[in-house]
Amino acid sequence: MSILRHPDFRRLWAADLLSQLGSRLSMSAIPLLAVLTLNASTLQVSLLRTCETGAWLVLGLFAGADTSYWIRQSIPFAGGGRVIGISGRNGILNSLRSSKEQGQSNFNNPGTVLLGAGADFDVTPQIRLSANANHLWFDTTTVLETLRNEGSIPKDIGWDLSTAAIWRPKATQNIVFRLSAAALVPDSGFRDLFTNSVQDRHYYSILANVILSY
Repeated sequence: MSILRHPDFRRLWAADLLSQLGSRLSMSAIPLLAVLTLNASTLQVSLLRTCETGAWLVLGLFAGADTSYWIRQSIPFAGGGRVIGISGRNGILNSLRSSKEQGQSNFNNPGTVLLGAGADFDVTPQIRLSANANHLWFDTTTVLETLRNEGSIPKDIGWDLSTAAIWRPKATQNIVFRLSAAALVPDSGFRDLFTNSVQDRHYYSILANVILSY
């Protein structure tokens, strides 16, 4: 039996076709309208096209955000992390804030330098495997040296390694099971700031979640 005979597939195909058509038209029509109605310059059209991808930076899975140890965990600095944290949960910037939601903005921070690579593997329509490796550095350690009253703190934070498995039993986004694991392999900068009572050089995180939507 041809798959086109299935009503559910035809509805899915028609919906995806309309969505793709609308996206393609928007990519051409919006810059064209800006030129014809607003006399937009080349620079303004370029900025407009750049803004179209801005949502990816805000909502996208940047640098392994779903599984990354550094992003998923709050790294404490003072007061057990409740007062000041090196970085907050679900944030990649080393901002020295108490939280992204309630903490006051702080522009005098060590910053973050990140180099990473990742890959996704669609094993079946229901199963996806992903892996990500990031290397992290502080952009500057001057503020950390001042707060800790230390003469020198290395910039190298270490390796953030993560992997995840996603299972969608119905091959849709209505039911999604995710299991992920991450490890932080600290380097000289992190070890200078933190010690472990059991002298374990590595830090681990395991996360499991379920998404149910209707």
